[in-house]
Amino acid sequence: RQHTCDDPPLPSSPGLNSIGTRLIDTCKKISKMAAAGLVAFLIFLGVISQSNHFKGTDALKVTLMSLANAYGLFVIVFLLGYGLVEFPKFLFKFGDDKGRRNQMRARIALAISAQESTSLRMTSAIASAQKTCDYLDKNGDIDMQDAIGIVLKHCPSERVAKNSNLGEIAKDKKGNVNMGSIAALHSNIIKGVANYQAAQGRIERLKEQYW
Repeated sequence: RQHTCDDPPLPSSPGLNSIGTRLIDTCKKISKMAAAGLVAFLIFLGVISQSNHFKGTDALKVTLMSLANAYGLFVIVFLLGYGLVEFPKFLFKFGDDKGRRNQMRARIALAISAQESTSLRMTSAIASAQKTCDYLDKNGDIDMQDAIGIVLKHCPSERVAKNSNLGEIAKDKKGNVNMGSIAALHSNIIKGVANYQAAQGRIERLKEQYW
C-alpha cells in the first residue's frame, strides 16, 4: 500500500532570538543591577543611621531622590549606549558597498551550508518513514500502517523516494516497531521540515538584502 504526500509542508518555527527575548534579558540584567544597588544602599543606610552623621528623615529623602535620579540616568545610558555606538558603526559599514557585499556573500554561504545540513537530516528522516512504511505493509498491523501513513502526509512529496540508501526502519531500543518509535520518527520529521524551511527563508532574506 502506497501513501501520497500531497499535504503542504509545515510552517517554520519562529526564531528564539526575538525582540521579546532580548527585552526580557535586558530587564533581568537591569533588575540584577538594581538589586545589587539596593543591597549596597541598605548597608550604607545601616552604617549612617548608627553613626553621629545621621541628619534625620529629611536628609534621607533627599539622598533617596538623588540616588533614584542617578540610577535612572545610569539605566538610560546603559540602554542607549549600545545603539549610540552601533548605529554610526552600522552606517559606516553600510557605506562601504564592496565590504558589505563581501560580508553578505559570506553570510549567504553559511546559510546555504546550514540549509544543506538540514536538508540531509530531513531527507534521512523521510527515508526512514518510507522504509518503515514498506516494512509495516509486510509485517505490521492496520493501526501502525495508518499511523505511518499520517507521518508520510507531513513529508514534502518531492522528498519521498523508494530504494533510498538513507534512513532506517524506526525501531525502539528492543528492535521493535511500535507506536512509540513511529511517534518519535514523526517528531523528527516535523522538526526537520521546520528547520529546513527556516533555513530556506533565511537564504531568501539574505538574497533580498544582497540585491
